[in-house]
Amino acid sequence: MNMLKRWFGGGGGTPAPVDPARKKASWRTAAVVAGVAMMGLMILQGFSWAQEKKEEPKPAAPAAAPAPAAAPAQEASKERVKLTKEAGEKKIAEILATPKCMLDTVWVLVTGMLVFFMNLGFATVEAGMCRVKNAVNILSKNFIVFACSSLAY
Repeated sequence: MNMLKRWFGGGGGTPAPVDPARKKASWRTAAVVAGVAMMGLMILQGFSWAQEKKEEPKPAAPAAAPAPAAAPAQEASKERVKLTKEAGEKKIAEILATPKCMLDTVWVLVTGMLVFFMNLGFATVEAGMCRVKNAVNILSKNFIVFACSSLAY
C-alpha cells in the first residue's frame, strides 16, 4: 500500500513538502484520472449509438383490385412531400440544435486536429532520422506536401 501511495505521490521515498494551503497533484495522478475518464466514456458510449432506430415494417394492406398502369406513378407523386423553403430551414435548425449533431461536429473537429498533429509527428520522426544538415529540407518537404494536400481537399 505504501508503494501505491508513493506512486500516486510522484515517486521518491521521502515525502515531498506539502503546502497546507494547496496540494499539488502529480502527473501520474492526472494520467490515472484521465485514463479512468476515458474508460468511463468508452463504457457509456455503448448507450449512445449514432444510428437511427429502425422503423418496424407496416402490415401489408389487403389486396385491392388491379389498378391501371398510370395509377402507381400518380401514387408515387402523392407520397413525395415537397417542403417549402421556410419549412426546410426550420427542420434544419431543429436538427442542428440536437445534442447529437453538436457532439458529432465536435468529434469531427477533434479528429481533424489530431490529423494535423499526426502530420507534425511524422515530420518530427523524419527530421530525427536524418542528418542535421538535411532536417530543414525534410521539414519543408513535409510542409509543402501538407499544404498541397490541404488545398487539394
